[in-house]
Amino acid sequence: MKIRVTLCIQKLAGLSGGAERVLIDLANELVARNCYVDILTYEDTGGRPFYPLNSSVVVRNIKSPDNRRRSREWRRSLDEPSIERAFATLISILDRVPIVNRLLWNAKYRRMIGRIRDFINWHQPDVMIAFMPAMFPYVIRARNSVPNKTHVIVSNHNLPEADFESLDRWDVNRYDRSFRRRSLADAEAVTVLLPEYKDWFRPSERGNIVVLGNAIYPIDSSLFSAEREDTFISIGRLTKTKNHEELIRAFHSISALVPTWIVKIFGEGPLEGDLRKLIQELGLSDRVFLMGKSSQIPLELSKSKTMVLPSLHEGFPLVVGEAFAAGVPVIGFEDCSGVNKLVIPQVNGLLSDHVGDRVANLAHCMKTLAVDDATRAALSEGAKEFALSGSYSPKVIFDTWLDLITATMDNRSLRN
Repeated sequence: MKIRVTLCIQKLAGLSGGAERVLIDLANELVARNCYVDILTYEDTGGRPFYPLNSSVVVRNIKSPDNRRRSREWRRSLDEPSIERAFATLISILDRVPIVNRLLWNAKYRRMIGRIRDFINWHQPDVMIAFMPAMFPYVIRARNSVPNKTHVIVSNHNLPEADFESLDRWDVNRYDRSFRRRSLADAEAVTVLLPEYKDWFRPSERGNIVVLGNAIYPIDSSLFSAEREDTFISIGRLTKTKNHEELIRAFHSISALVPTWIVKIFGEGPLEGDLRKLIQELGLSDRVFLMGKSSQIPLELSKSKTMVLPSLHEGFPLVVGEAFAAGVPVIGFEDCSGVNKLVIPQVNGLLSDHVGDRVANLAHCMKTLAVDDATRAALSEGAKEFALSGSYSPKVIFDTWLDLITATMDNRSLRN
């Protein structure tokens, strides 16, 4: 009998982030392993996922049309900055009162939890895999309140302190921050991307935590260019965390020394206007290009000589694995989680010192790989070897996922 697996994520339509990519890849691979798979979302927008999805996978947006309309109207009512600031101030004051922040939380999420509960009762999946704090606490709360106790696996895609302590991500409501961590104990399994992420949790919290990284897919060799372009490529949403400003400033400081080189930044996000203004101010409009979203990243990587990922923190950046598969060495900061576990200095890339002048340190690494062809070629070979090593091959990763799902259903021990 086919296992019925429901993958849950709050927003998916048109999004090209790493977690969305992992979810789509997991859906496709589980279908190939003879599972029945559907995807549950709760979002205002409609439309298909950005990444290719097997036609047998059904995407179900369970947010009611009326509720979507009210959400859009509510956001439009806060478009005036002064109103939005006043509302945020009021919420921050009310949030200090425990009973109030719980009431606010219930008012905000009761419809969502109710719709998930209705879905569980109707569809009765064997296992639900809930992605990220925007979804998993509410899936667990809904599951706990229905007779059909489907199994729940929580899938984390960032370093734990960003998901469970930061006030810049997810819901800042104090009850939500507390509940999202407490709810992990109710999941049959919790996945994290790296061993040190498991170590971050208290010993009493680690019993159901499993380390499961992301898959690195090989790139079609027919895409490889005989002659690569003098290009620093960077891929990621245009947000503060991705830190593209330091990349642009670093390139500006060496641009005269590497006159044939350019920078291509792929991604969209709220800082696009600020970054365009910075590029113009630095006189780099003909050297630094914001490329937007692309479905041809493997092709772009195959044409590039070096990737720069200046992020402040990552979970397990898929783009690093993609770069390695394309033979592209990666430059990142040595204190960036995720990046500093995949990039091995002088083997498949360089790690820039985060102490002192970060921009100058990053610029030095970029200049090194731009002018030193021999070093860059050696790191390119090291990147390919890392990608082919097998630890993160799709077969290994997704066979492990299926084993975890089966173990969860059989109530076997999940300790590793």
